[in-house]
Amino acid sequence: MSSFFVDTCVFLAFAYPHEKWNTECTIFFNSEFNMFTGVRVKSEIDRRLQKRSQLYRELAAFFKYNNEPDEFVTNTYMSQNDREHIKQILSILLTKSKTDILTYLRDKDIITKKGIAEAFNKIQKPLVNMSDDLNCEIVIQVLIGNSYDAKIFIDAICWSESGPRSIFATLDWTDFVLNRDQIERAISDYKLIDAGDLSLKIKHIAEIV
Repeated sequence: MSSFFVDTCVFLAFAYPHEKWNTECTIFFNSEFNMFTGVRVKSEIDRRLQKRSQLYRELAAFFKYNNEPDEFVTNTYMSQNDREHIKQILSILLTKSKTDILTYLRDKDIITKKGIAEAFNKIQKPLVNMSDDLNCEIVIQVLIGNSYDAKIFIDAICWSESGPRSIFATLDWTDFVLNRDQIERAISDYKLIDAGDLSLKIKHIAEIV
């Protein structure tokens, strides 16, 4: 049976029912696959949840006195993923009364954290340690343009080298799936091995379940 290193986005899509790939991620986490992830992934998830909890509190305060979601502004820094998430949340809030909005935002935070905990219960322990192959990290960062994603992927690569061939399970179409041939070739060149002998392959969740 294949082993999977699970990317951050897969956990988040599982924990948020309105996310596009929630159904596939639910099937994945309910499977009997051998699942692993890294310390760096856990850290990123914790930061995301902390930020979104803050944004939910700001939304709750806003909707106490306002009814127009287009008027919501925040000083909290939001990544593109955060902006898309809040846009989805606002579209849901439009269908609710003011009382229901406050209840929804409170419950959303609690349910999300429970979902993340449920997903991590399926993950093998201990979590994969952070790698220190900075040269390999630079090779990947040139291709995907995101330093933290590059670090996570190199953690997965270093972990996979100590066991049977494994799969990097992700939803990141732009950075990883579209670029996987280039990424795998770059890693193979860096490690001076044939691409067919690479210990880790990249797959979208939809290709797994």
